[in-house]
Amino acid sequence: MSTYKYPVRLLSTVEQDLQSLLSYVAADNVTAALSLTDRIERKLTALGTHPRLGRIPNDEQLAKLDYRVVVVDNYSIFYKILDKSVLVYRMIHGARDVPGLLMDLGQN
Repeated sequence: MSTYKYPVRLLSTVEQDLQSLLSYVAADNVTAALSLTDRIERKLTALGTHPRLGRIPNDEQLAKLDYRVVVVDNYSIFYKILDKSVLVYRMIHGARDVPGLLMDLGQN
């Protein structure tokens, strides 16, 4: 039995998030940054095969906007399942204002 693979698309905001977090980690430890990159890539690949892998966020506003979230280390990856594809919106450190950073994007 073949499994349908959803395309995983990253918004430019998540590409910027990824570049910023990897630069931050690499400034202290390049090996840790490479390892984190690998874990993030594996999680994004898994979303293509299992788009409902992530949970519905605890924040009621984000849940109403149909976000789902998966976690890699201290980073939450927020995405939506749209038209047989996975659209990744943000990759945010857990200490940041997650609802505030996502609310403007959620209207899409």
